[in-house]
Amino acid sequence: MTPKRPTVIRFLAEYRALMMYCTCLIIFAVDYKVFPWAFSKTDTFGYSLMDLGVGCVIFSSAVVSRHSSAPFKPRPVRHESLLKRLLMLPLQPLIALYHAWPVVLLGVLRFISTTSMGYYVPTSEYGVHWNFFLTIAAVQIFASLVPQRLPTTLLLAMALLITGLHQYLLTSPLSNLEEFVFYADRVDFVSANKEGIFGVAGFIAIHLFGVVAGRLIFAMNYSKNKTGNIFLMRSVGLGLLEVCPTAELEAILVSEE
Repeated sequence: MTPKRPTVIRFLAEYRALMMYCTCLIIFAVDYKVFPWAFSKTDTFGYSLMDLGVGCVIFSSAVVSRHSSAPFKPRPVRHESLLKRLLMLPLQPLIALYHAWPVVLLGVLRFISTTSMGYYVPTSEYGVHWNFFLTIAAVQIFASLVPQRLPTTLLLAMALLITGLHQYLLTSPLSNLEEFVFYADRVDFVSANKEGIFGVAGFIAIHLFGVVAGRLIFAMNYSKNKTGNIFLMRSVGLGLLEVCPTAELEAILVSEE
């Protein structure tokens, strides 16, 4: 019998709440002159405070996703025949797109609103039409196509493979993807949104790493070795709280020094 898991893991809830609070605060503050420009998103290489927040949103969502908790829940009883399951496979992308439609709608509405109001949006961030909502939708669609009970080791291998392949395509002279992203003219939809489209792979890798981390946390939560796991979970929690929200708050507080 699967042991009952607490509905809320405190340090995880606190991490997600603080991270989201700091992210919203910085998104609001970046439009003011008092906000140091060095903390805004980078144009080419490296990472900044806002880049960290974007990655943390994807990572924290993955930690508590269905893929993270699925192995620790009773396997659902399925009454569909094998033939019906096979016939449904080609429809999976459409089903995934259907489930992601609210985020897609937010992305479209954001583009319409910023364009109609003349709000300045740097194209070096996501491109002309793309935005973070569409990136979230793309990651969500990919996640919907991945079996929820896929082994953790396989998910970790997928994350490492996507990370390595993405980096190879960016830096390899054979693909020349990095030069395309930086210098190609915006002549069609893909080239107009090259930063956002070709950045999706990195966010998918972050999502998979988040799922792996979530499974480790849930596994510790289920384990009978309470003393060791409480210490380890608190260590992980302190690490999460230190890396993201604390770094964001400290950067704001000392920005004028």
